[in-house]
Amino acid sequence: MIDFQYITNGYYFRLIPNSTQAVDAYNDAYKQHDFDLSNIPFSAWASIKWQLKQAGYSVRKLPKQKPLTIKQLDKMLEELEG
Repeated sequence: MIDFQYITNGYYFRLIPNSTQAVDAYNDAYKQHDFDLSNIPFSAWASIKWQLKQAGYSVRKLPKQKPLTIKQLDKMLEELEG
């Protein structure tokens, strides 16, 4: 199982935790070091990724997502309303 997936957002990387251990590490990084893993600058990404891998976490790029269709959006809105 992949612990963290990431996406790029311009000059930033965003980590998405996928396991309970990853969620704990994500929260600890913020609590102990006041470091937000949702917006990692490009210059710090290699170091952060290396540290996560050294700690035993797997890190992979999130596959590209297809845009939602109008029908899918309407279905989601109906579920939220009902």
